[in-house]
Amino acid sequence: EALLAAYTRNHMESQRADAASRRYALAIYFCPRKAGNGIFNFLNAFALAVVTNRTLVARIGNHTHGWSVDRRAACDAVLTLRDWVPREDAMGLSAANWTYIPGWRSPGEAQILNTQGLDALPARYLGFGAMFGHNAAGVAMPEARRCLSAAAKSRAAVLFRGGLDLAYGALFHAAFRLAAPPPTLSGAFSVAVHSRHRGGANAANDGRNISREASCLRRVVDAARPCIVHIMADREATRTSLSAFVQSALGCATLVAPISADDFIKAGHNPTRNYTHALQEDAEHGPAFAFFRDLTVATAATDGVITTVPSTASNLVAALVAHSHSRAYSGRPLVRCLVTHGGGRWPWYVPRNLALNGGATP
Repeated sequence: EALLAAYTRNHMESQRADAASRRYALAIYFCPRKAGNGIFNFLNAFALAVVTNRTLVARIGNHTHGWSVDRRAACDAVLTLRDWVPREDAMGLSAANWTYIPGWRSPGEAQILNTQGLDALPARYLGFGAMFGHNAAGVAMPEARRCLSAAAKSRAAVLFRGGLDLAYGALFHAAFRLAAPPPTLSGAFSVAVHSRHRGGANAANDGRNISREASCLRRVVDAARPCIVHIMADREATRTSLSAFVQSALGCATLVAPISADDFIKAGHNPTRNYTHALQEDAEHGPAFAFFRDLTVATAATDGVITTVPSTASNLVAALVAHSHSRAYSGRPLVRCLVTHGGGRWPWYVPRNLALNGGATP
């Protein structure tokens, strides 16, 4: 985190006396709906700003998804941008100021590796294309030597030397803080589990079958006692079933954020659609405000994390738990397990030759 601390000091407003000669990078985020995508898009741009030594500029976007529209007030209620990060409108900038890398395509790592002199591009105000995965990690690949200077390659190596999750967790905490503080734990072995069913083929999945999550929990918790499991899920039946399993089969305590049907209405869902239908939407996590309540609870875990692939929400959980773990322990590995409920594309961070087979993987 020393790299990010130095970057923050060098690029905060009080140090921008040389503003006329500075180069800037745009980072767009949106929330509370689709927050996994919205936050990762920002973190990827932030990572590239650090590596290319550009001053970060934030824009909050209105991401429309069906009948849900995010607005700044709704986002600010759950996620706070740190004061050192300048906002586009406060700098008197608009969309017309920004130059984008031509031909940007997803996934972003391919474009990164195809852009010669990435850290020397002449545009004063530079924007990147959409990046919803761990795309900026492309700068740490061996192939990046052909597109970065020696100084930029060194910054990339330092940023990602602790792995993907820790890098993105550190980036998150450097730029944001959750509006609600995480709960204080008592020293028990703590594990976060995020069960994400997504839409499409799983829209009719009510979440009662927790066999995959249970298999992961047995591996991760093992003989550790006392233990507490932080449960985060997009199905009410999953919450209920997992809580019962954790308490009766594992003998662990549970920590679950309170969620009600009213959370869906607050999140901007169409009030004519009922609670059951809202649960089946291809939403980020179910009700958007409840996602941040869940996230606050889950990311207080420090010993283990169980996540769903592919899911940017799960990627965010893993990143924040990895960061919490790094602050709590030195030299002790974070215990991990992945589950999949099928459907969707391959995850960005699991090797394509790893057979998930619709179940749990150690």
